[in-house]
Amino acid sequence: MLHVTLIASLALAISLVGCSSEQGPAKPVLKNSGATSDKLVGLRSTQARNTNNNNQPAGNDGSDDVVQGPVDTSADDAAIAALISDCGFPDGKLPEPTATVFQKSMRSLPVSISGKKSIANYTAVVRATVDVSASMSGAKQNIKVGLESFTSNVGGFIPLGDTGRADAEKQVQANNSSSESVGPSDDERSALLDQAGPWKDIYCTISQTKTLTTMKNGTTKTVSFDPPIPGAMWAKASPSRFKTEIGSGKTFANVTATVTNSSDSTLPAGTKVTGTVSVTPIPGNVSQLKLSTDTAYTIKFDFGAQTTALGLTLSQSFYINTTDKDLKAIVIETGVTDLPQLVIASGL
Repeated sequence: MLHVTLIASLALAISLVGCSSEQGPAKPVLKNSGATSDKLVGLRSTQARNTNNNNQPAGNDGSDDVVQGPVDTSADDAAIAALISDCGFPDGKLPEPTATVFQKSMRSLPVSISGKKSIANYTAVVRATVDVSASMSGAKQNIKVGLESFTSNVGGFIPLGDTGRADAEKQVQANNSSSESVGPSDDERSALLDQAGPWKDIYCTISQTKTLTTMKNGTTKTVSFDPPIPGAMWAKASPSRFKTEIGSGKTFANVTATVTNSSDSTLPAGTKVTGTVSVTPIPGNVSQLKLSTDTAYTIKFDFGAQTTALGLTLSQSFYINTTDKDLKAIVIETGVTDLPQLVIASGL
C-alpha cells in the first residue's frame, strides 16, 4: 500500500490533574475527542472548566464542605497556553474543531517501471501525488499515481508505439488510494498520556491512529489498532517538544491489529495480527532532493507479511524544518514491488 498519513486529527480537550502544594504545580493532561486521527494532540476545555470552578455555587457537588473562594487557575492557564504554543499554536489557543489547520499537496520524484506485453518491452515514468487536508476534527488523504511518459520497443531499438500502455496504466492505477484515520476516545487518550508506556507525555509530536480505513484497487478495509499506533509527525511542534517527548526514540510493541470490516478476500474481517511500530530520530538529509532539515524521524511498521495488506507502509521518514514549522519531505518505503520507494515533497 502507498498509505501516507501525513498528519492526524488534533485532540480537542484538556483537563488538569490536581495536586497538593507538596506535589508541585498541576500537570496538564490532554484528551482526544475521538476525531479522525493523524495530527497533533490537544487542549481545549480547560478554560471552561476553570471558569466553572471560579463561579461554582455553594453545595453544587452535594457535599456539606465549607465553600471556599474562587480557585486561582491563572498559573495552570499560563502553563497550558505555553504548551499549546510549543505545540504549534503561537497565540496559546486552539482553532475551532472544523477549521482547516493543515492542507498540503505533494508529489513524488519520477519513478520508472517496466513490463512486457507480448514481444514488446515497455518502460513508463510515473509520479505519485498526495493531497491531505485536516482539521481538529478530521483528516483525509488521497494518493494518485499517474503515467508521465511511456515507451515500448522490441529488442531495445524497434519502437512499438502504445503497445503495452494499457497494461502499464493498469499497473500504475492499482496503487491509487484514499484513506481516513481515526484517533482514540477521550478516556483512552487521557489514559495513554498518563500511564507508563511509549505514549506517556506525548502531547503533540506524534499523532495517534486508532483505526485506519483504506480504499484501494476496488476494495475497502478498516483496521483497528490496540493500543493506537503512531500515524505521523506533527511538523509545527517546537524543537524542545520533539526532544522532550521522543528523545532517542519510542517503540510501540505488542500492538494488535484487528480487521473490523473488509471487502478484501485476502484479508477478511476478523483477521488479527500482532506487530511493532517504532519512531526513531534520523539525520535530516534527503540526498535525492539535495535537502537538509534540522529534524527528521522514521516511523517503521512491522506486522510481518501482513504489513502492507493492513494499509500500512514499511516505513515513512518525515523531514521537518522547525524554523518555519513545515514538513519538507517524506520518504516512503512502500513494500510495493512496482514502486518500492517514493520521495515526496512540495514543488516537484
